Amino acid sequence: MLDEDIDVVIPWVDNTDPIWRDKAKQYIDLTDLDGERFRDYDTIKYAIRSVEYNMPWVHQIFW
Repeated sequence: MLDEDIDVVIPWVDNTDPIWRDKAKQYIDLTDLDGERFRDYDTIKYAIRSVEYNMPWVHQIFW
């Protein structure tokens, strides 16, 4: 294994963030903002847990 720090970046959107919603309205229909595409199923929690458990060499997780 290399002696380098490896980071993980997890793209994630909080569909309740008012700043993000204002920006997204320019490109996405308002009904799509509240649909299944951006609904939170605690996915970020499980993704981070999975990285911590299965990838012990990861230095830092960004989300």
